[in-house]
Amino acid sequence: MSLINFDQLVEFNDGIEGNVSLELDTRTSLENVTITKDDQGVISSDKTAEQTLNFLETEVAPTSPEDASMLASTIEDLKIRVDEEVAQQNNESPVSVSTSEQTEIEGDSQTIDDDWTDSIGRSVPFPPGAIPVDPTPASVNINTLNGDVVNQDMRVKIRVPENYYNSPLTNVLKDFKGILFPYTPQISIEHKADYGTMNPIHSNFAIYFYQKSSVSPMSISGKFTVANEKEAEIFVATVHLLRSLTKMRFGGLTGDPDSGAPPPVCRLDAYGAFMLQNVPVAITSFKIDLPDNVDYYTLGKKSNSESYRKYEMTAVPVVSTISVSCIPVYSKNEMQKFSVTQWLKSKSIRKAGYL
Repeated sequence: MSLINFDQLVEFNDGIEGNVSLELDTRTSLENVTITKDDQGVISSDKTAEQTLNFLETEVAPTSPEDASMLASTIEDLKIRVDEEVAQQNNESPVSVSTSEQTEIEGDSQTIDDDWTDSIGRSVPFPPGAIPVDPTPASVNINTLNGDVVNQDMRVKIRVPENYYNSPLTNVLKDFKGILFPYTPQISIEHKADYGTMNPIHSNFAIYFYQKSSVSPMSISGKFTVANEKEAEIFVATVHLLRSLTKMRFGGLTGDPDSGAPPPVCRLDAYGAFMLQNVPVAITSFKIDLPDNVDYYTLGKKSNSESYRKYEMTAVPVVSTISVSCIPVYSKNEMQKFSVTQWLKSKSIRKAGYL
């Protein structure tokens, strides 16, 4: 009698494939289950995987330890396959697909959901259940070394006037009230006291006299990453907002009531009151890196999506760096209120944004 070792994939009539580790005749009827190997070596069963599993668990009695081990492995594998099939059927719902959304692949007609696209919009034939679920949005919890919750958000952000972040193209930033650096950026600040000089004739030393103090332009450089639609919208809105913050209000003939106004004064916050808090700044320049060695996430791939209506189809780098240069800008009234005496003894003056 010719024996075949079915320690390989068997295709059941419900479409499930599973390992059947049993030695059987070329065509053997196991009660109600028939397993067949054709001339091309294709192995199939006339029953479902669940029916075969029930038969193997209740009717097959191994005669040796080796057979018992093979049978246990077969039953365990089929259980996993059956559980996956049941879970998939419970999660699936009928989807209406138009003829234009069907794609011919290698001679077989397969339906491809237009959601299944890669980063540049190409259709990819992923089977149902292979698309990863969007991760839960991250939440920020700031704690002290003792585990106490810090209520104040000390991340680096640039707060802008409300009409700048409440526009249709930037309202995704309204929770931050401006620009938030998601990762700890590099910040450079220089404080200076300028002195003039007098050089008396026939003197070995110069005479220095104080002229003024100042804070030089500050630079902020931080990384931005994009892993989903929301983060892509935040990146595009951030760049769009920075472009707005470096332009004067222009176009009175087109209906801008603030025509002629300079770029707005923003507020810089970082790391608490004794670092940077409520500092009035004006954006003087910014730089965006669009690297050539990273992937790009395509925003607005579906023409009926909200992101397409706002930004159309736009590709953004998954990792990039945005650098911002800004200067502290104090009004005449703020300058007159500043006092070194208060600066030295009172912490409340720090909350007014003085550096």
